[in-house]
Amino acid sequence: MLLPLFKTKSAKSPAAAASTEVAPSTPRPGRLVALRRIVTPSRMLPFVVVGATLGAFLDQCHTLGGVITHPNNEDPLLEDVKLFGFVYCFSSMLYALFTEVLFRVPRPPAPIEEGVAIFLGVYVPGYLMTAFAGSWLSNATQLGILLALSAFLWHRYDGSVQGVVALSIVAAVGAGIEATWSSCPRGPDSWLCPLGPEVFQYVDKDLLGRVPYWLPGIYTLSSTTLGQIARRYLARD
Repeated sequence: MLLPLFKTKSAKSPAAAASTEVAPSTPRPGRLVALRRIVTPSRMLPFVVVGATLGAFLDQCHTLGGVITHPNNEDPLLEDVKLFGFVYCFSSMLYALFTEVLFRVPRPPAPIEEGVAIFLGVYVPGYLMTAFAGSWLSNATQLGILLALSAFLWHRYDGSVQGVVALSIVAAVGAGIEATWSSCPRGPDSWLCPLGPEVFQYVDKDLLGRVPYWLPGIYTLSSTTLGQIARRYLARD
């Protein structure tokens, strides 16, 4: 008996057909939708608290080390609480948004315990260096050290172009804001001077004639250290 040259297709059972059907994919929410869902006041509050407490304490070390003066401010601690509550939230959240929400990077953020250890073991000593090492390290050398630490952490936990963009934005905006606020003239209040005129000034003014060279490095190191905690925090959804 001759075999047929072409096999006829056998009808599939409804159950088998259903099992092979590809379910329609659920559309991913847009980036702005994800941004509104993830970035909420309750998620930003911890970083404001860190900035208003530890950040204010560290900046007082700048005062003790003779890096900053307060020519027209009777309560510099209150100024630090307001300023660094914003600064720490801005630097950490912007970095986390760029690397975890808007342009997700392939490398996962550090575990929360490791992130806290990096922040306390790398950022805090780096900050204290800028407060007390000025007599034996130039401002340019301190900037190099801060940028080298930032680059190492970026390579270890990020390695993305968007991470570099976020760090550059944080460094430019942070240093620019402090350069503006530290040179506010005496006179009527201005929206450019929300803390008031001459509330703080840097002793060394070798960048833009207003702030020290190492200031952008402080912002990049803040992003790559506290930013690891923010990335892990935002990655929960």
